[in-house]
Amino acid sequence: MRRHIASALGCRYPVLRILLLAALFAAPFPQALHNANVTNAQTAPTPTLAAVRMSAKYAGANTIELSWTAVPGAAGYWLWTQIVGDTAWEQIDGGNLQATSYTHRGLTPGVTYKYALHAVDGNGQQLGPWSNLPTATVPESGASSPTPAPDYTPTPTAAHTPTHTPTPTESQTAPTPTPTLAAVRMSATYVGANTIELSWTAVPGAARYWLWTQIVGDTAWEQIDGGNLQATSYTHRGLTPGVTYKYALHAVDGNDKQWGPWSNLPTATVPESGAFTPAPTPTPTPTQTAGQTETAPTPTLAEVRMSARYAGANTIELSWTPVPGAARYLLWTQIVGDTTWEKIDGGNLQATSYTHRGLTPGVTYKYALHAVDGNDKQWGPWSNLPTATVPESGASTPAAVRMSARYAGANTIELSWTPVPGAARYLLWTQIVGDTAWQPIDGGNLQATSYTHRGLTPGVTYKYALHAVDGNGKQLGPWSNLPTATVPESGATPYAYAYRDRAHVRVGERYTDQPL
Repeated sequence: MRRHIASALGCRYPVLRILLLAALFAAPFPQALHNANVTNAQTAPTPTLAAVRMSAKYAGANTIELSWTAVPGAAGYWLWTQIVGDTAWEQIDGGNLQATSYTHRGLTPGVTYKYALHAVDGNGQQLGPWSNLPTATVPESGASSPTPAPDYTPTPTAAHTPTHTPTPTESQTAPTPTPTLAAVRMSATYVGANTIELSWTAVPGAARYWLWTQIVGDTAWEQIDGGNLQATSYTHRGLTPGVTYKYALHAVDGNDKQWGPWSNLPTATVPESGAFTPAPTPTPTPTQTAGQTETAPTPTLAEVRMSARYAGANTIELSWTPVPGAARYLLWTQIVGDTTWEKIDGGNLQATSYTHRGLTPGVTYKYALHAVDGNDKQWGPWSNLPTATVPESGASTPAAVRMSARYAGANTIELSWTPVPGAARYLLWTQIVGDTAWQPIDGGNLQATSYTHRGLTPGVTYKYALHAVDGNGKQLGPWSNLPTATVPESGATPYAYAYRDRAHVRVGERYTDQPL
């Protein structure tokens, strides 16, 4: 071939030589143009849709209700579920899910379910990013969570005679009470120390009792029986001075069905006192999943989620989720092992964070918070009760955990960290950068020194925090650093190469160097 080309180039006809040279040099141009078009197509910006926001809540009878925001242009939705602690995902949408809600039925008591969803267009292609990954837990008993209130508000007479027998609501799904069962007679008495004593008449055949309370002047009821109240008395502790509490109760049989009518609605008032003592209702700690709180009746506003961490120099940093409509926040602290609460918000705390300074080494502090409206009335329920410990001065503590986070493709982020000597397990949280809420993702028993965070939303940057705990669930050593990683908009897998002790990672047109 080379001989023929050289012969042609050396021919005596100049025009022929010119034509041949033009043909040879033009040959690669179409392929180069094609490659340029492919490159341009890959780097061109693709319009994106906002991530679907989905919620999951236990709705009784071993079912979980799901709902999500509509995606413009969606022909349908693909919906998956995963049992928390398992790795397999199961598609449950039935192939033609066009609504923005779904009822997941026939679930297993005691199991927590996670969900993921995305929209599809008319061609069955994914439209927009994946949703968040909400979870919900089916309670062990499988019983439905009834509406925590009789749907009437009778005014008790002096003789405490109920005005009428309430009709159970639909969510209670109770049979008509046996006519021979009398209404439960309940009394409420303030007995000092911010405590109200309740007692009631026994109901023949009752397996246990369901007990609710309501602050007079509010509309929300809160169930306080703990799920297995078999006695005919109850002590309601840690109440707020100056507040009047109302109570309602009924019996249930062995199948968790209402047994007989509702009780009367007695009230009792906690008198004002010189010292203000808050009444924070204990709630699940951050090591529990969000779904576990959904077995309780749904409150008017979501519970405030607060975190506490030791930040050095005898200070503890607090942060919490904002409450829509709140004018400010009331914040208390208590030394663990003591019974006294001290108010520390300064009277006008409007931020969603607070630094508690000048603390005592070797002491563990507990915190409680709720929002108030413009009239200084409580706005929504109490927060959880986080704790943090100020280490002993001069005591040797484990070094801070060093954690790294990197995008690993397929909408996942890989996390790894240095082991902590003596650690029984690790508690791991994530936060979307720009948001204030932290979410636990460790599953409750994370013993490895790595974790893969899956099903993430394209275009979102995630921050992580971790600390070790000992065999008693107490924090062991300080918090980790707070690494971040971003899921690219396109969901493209990263390109990486290693050189000596560094990894050079490219996602789209951005490069980062990370130690190997």
